[in-house]
Amino acid sequence: MRVVVGEDDRVQRERVGRMIARLRPQWRQVAHAATPEGVLTAIADFRPELAVLDIHMGGEGPRWIRRLPSGLAVVFTTVDPSLAVDAFELSATDYVLKPLKPQRMEIAFDRVQALQQLQQAVRLEPGDQLPLETIVASRGSDVLLLHTDEICYLQSDHKYTRVVTAREQGLVRTSITDLEQRLDPRYFRRIHRATLVNLRMVRRISRSASGRMQVELRGSADVLDVSRAFEGVFRPL
Repeated sequence: MRVVVGEDDRVQRERVGRMIARLRPQWRQVAHAATPEGVLTAIADFRPELAVLDIHMGGEGPRWIRRLPSGLAVVFTTVDPSLAVDAFELSATDYVLKPLKPQRMEIAFDRVQALQQLQQAVRLEPGDQLPLETIVASRGSDVLLLHTDEICYLQSDHKYTRVVTAREQGLVRTSITDLEQRLDPRYFRRIHRATLVNLRMVRRISRSASGRMQVELRGSADVLDVSRAFEGVFRPL
């Protein structure tokens, strides 16, 4: 596994590097950087599977993290426990408080490996014709395996996609367009440029007082608007 380390403190940066070498000798640190722009450049150049990043690097806070590419596992490190919510909202694989301890980093690396194995288990090869049956999503520090027949809808959320079932929901770092290409088109249809709905979960189709078509789903209290461009999805029903 290729790893990029982002840390503006040289001592901490070297400490992370030593932990990677000690705890995961089969992994390779391919680059390190001391600024958000440096991290983004290193990721673009080396295409790592994992980034270990100080979420407050350069004093910029978590906003720059939204520019990270989808599909990248991320472990955040920081001295500020209040940033944990920000980290998990950004779909971090894990969040480790400083001072860093080998035992805690071992847990973080285990989570990275578990997520990677799950993703590989459900990933389709480019030539596969079978639709995706399971989506690996994250909810805080948890990894969720969501079966597609239980999904109510999927909705674009910045660079992430929110996957909603009747019981739970999680985020994936994959665009809704890419997911649409992997899901069974007989059941998953776009009702808005940012929303895919599972037709098997549709309970009622109605119109609001303003005339907008709306969809109600089994197992969900959410009412989804259908944009006019996609109303044809339901006309034959």
